[in-house]
Amino acid sequence: MGVLREMTPDDYKVGEKVNHISFGLGEISYLDKKEIEIVFQNNIKRKFDVMVLLRNDMITKK
Repeated sequence: MGVLREMTPDDYKVGEKVNHISFGLGEISYLDKKEIEIVFQNNIKRKFDVMVLLRNDMITKK
């Protein structure tokens, strides 16, 4: 049986496409250990606490 590993900010990179549970498809434009900025459709930028998104499975890689 495999062990599930929690995702960390290191698993993502700027320029990567992600899907947000509420806002849909976007691209990471900024990322550090605390904050992530994602540009969604219509060029809407939103900043989030990266660990909140990851711990609550609110973004997935595309």
